[in-house]
Amino acid sequence: MERRGIGCDSGPSLLLGRDTLSGGNEPNQPNSINSSCADGTSGTFHSDESNDRLVIQTTDGSTLAPGKTVKVSATV
Repeated sequence: MERRGIGCDSGPSLLLGRDTLSGGNEPNQPNSINSSCADGTSGTFHSDESNDRLVIQTTDGSTLAPGKTVKVSATV
């Protein structure tokens, strides 16, 4: 993930090209509040719901920090 003082950008290589989940589940699962939406082992990249890119940046152009307001842009 590329880090630029005001945010982070997954870029094209982190999320693209995974094809299927045959390589196993995401290693840091579950990534949901109170484990409310566990990852599964089925699905095909770009046939089912897929994330291509995530960009997180502060809305005021300052460095990311606790309590900052951020904008999240997702290419799905």
